[in-house]
Amino acid sequence: MEGEKKNLNQEYKKPSGVEIFWAAISYLGVLSMVPLILHLKSDYIKHHARQGLFIFMIEILMFIIFIIPFIGLIIGFIGGVICFIVSLVGIIMSLLGRKWTISGVEKLMEKLNI
Repeated sequence: MEGEKKNLNQEYKKPSGVEIFWAAISYLGVLSMVPLILHLKSDYIKHHARQGLFIFMIEILMFIIFIIPFIGLIIGFIGGVICFIVSLVGIIMSLLGRKWTISGVEKLMEKLNI
């Protein structure tokens, strides 16, 4: 149990202010692509940018589902709220200088070569 908790809140070497800024920006929708393009050398930024890009892709999917009458409104709304909360947690964790991993996202993004 302790190993899991330590893994979820694992800290990188102390990130610089610029790294923290770009990591936090990674969770703001389409802006998640900017750090991937500009700062691929920093593992800290790359980790958060990958997760931000994943959340952004889910947000686009929720927008498409939202168009479906009735059930789409419900699923799209719930999915949108979840994406907002996960993005908020990602911003907070990046500002604290922590590596926070959404289950399965890292492996998926590596398979997609992002």
